[in-house]
Amino acid sequence: MLLLLTLLAILHNVLYAPHLPPVVASHFDAAGNTNGWMPRQAFSLLYAGLVILMAGIFLLTGEILDWVPDRLVNLPNKAYWLDPSRREETHAYFRQWGYRFGSVTIAFLIAAMHLVIRVNLGRDKTLHALFPWLLAAFLVAEAAMTLSLIVRFRKIPQGSDEH
Repeated sequence: MLLLLTLLAILHNVLYAPHLPPVVASHFDAAGNTNGWMPRQAFSLLYAGLVILMAGIFLLTGEILDWVPDRLVNLPNKAYWLDPSRREETHAYFRQWGYRFGSVTIAFLIAAMHLVIRVNLGRDKTLHALFPWLLAAFLVAEAAMTLSLIVRFRKIPQGSDEH
């Protein structure tokens, strides 16, 4: 899903960028009014760069554990979860979690950038009133995913050899 959303974001950027004005509204105040502009090419590069950076970070989340020394991993019950008998399961969980977290992030970027594009195409006068709700939903989803990570690793399962 993360790769698909990344490709969708790049396609979204490629399809809309040529239709934007030479200077685009790129920053908005709390009321949704434009208060900053940038050249179209810079906006398009920023959009692509953010998406690629975020996708790269989240694609590597699980992979990083393969080469980071255990002493640098901040994980509840680290000795249990990074034990050689569970290490691959833990890494797989982080890998999948990173893909989901990244997918939510890229989906948010696509939606937010689309609202900005709508302003620049003259479809909306201000950043859509939907943006605060979109941001709130994104923050709640990310908080829930972070909490799920904490809950998953803070307890050692019942019946394990560590109990």
